[in-house]
Amino acid sequence: ASGGDAENILSAGFDIARKPQPKGVPGEPEGFESVYTPFDNAAKFRWLGQEAAKFYQIEQLEVDGSWSVVATTTRTTHTVKGLASGKSYNFRAFAVGAAGSSAASQVVTAKAA
Repeated sequence: ASGGDAENILSAGFDIARKPQPKGVPGEPEGFESVYTPFDNAAKFRWLGQEAAKFYQIEQLEVDGSWSVVATTTRTTHTVKGLASGKSYNFRAFAVGAAGSSAASQVVTAKAA
């Protein structure tokens, strides 16, 4: 009824709605680490959540030196499966929010159970 006129809205005793603003690019996942898992051929990770993060991505270092995304999750723990038991792998994580991706976490070497 106000047609978007701020004066009419305020004179009627209402507040003016503000458009939501992105919280900015999330910080890198802190405390990214490998933790014990009882599952064979797997490595489990955990990290501290970031306020502006919508989800997290875990990347694995490939033999050719490139990184590939092996998991996308909204949680702050994840188990990567399908690894060779007893073999060591390098992983890193990113927090992804509405405003973009964080810097990479520290690289963690994990040995598959």
